[in-house]
Amino acid sequence: MTSTHSLRLSSSLAALTERLHANKVRQGFNITDVPLEVAYLHAEVSEVFEAWRRGQPVGSELADVLLFTLSLARMLDVDLGAEALAKMAVNESREYVQRPNGLHVQVSQQGSRP
Repeated sequence: MTSTHSLRLSSSLAALTERLHANKVRQGFNITDVPLEVAYLHAEVSEVFEAWRRGQPVGSELADVLLFTLSLARMLDVDLGAEALAKMAVNESREYVQRPNGLHVQVSQQGSRP
């Protein structure tokens, strides 16, 4: 991903986060209780699974997961766009082998010892 694309992604997530926060303030929703927000996020992840299991569309439920994740990141003062890009770079540097049972196991990461 180019630095321009990275900047756009980070800016888009930041703008969405601020829009989400403004709506939560306007509606009187939670903006400070981290454990509560984690519980809501957990519930939304469960709803994704339930929708998928029933053969129903999951897009709206995945959007809820994203929104609760962004809200939690704002509460914790985390730049999720920057963190996601950094984590993706780490993930891309990892090497895996597939065991006979199908499990993928990390064998190395660029810049570290196996």
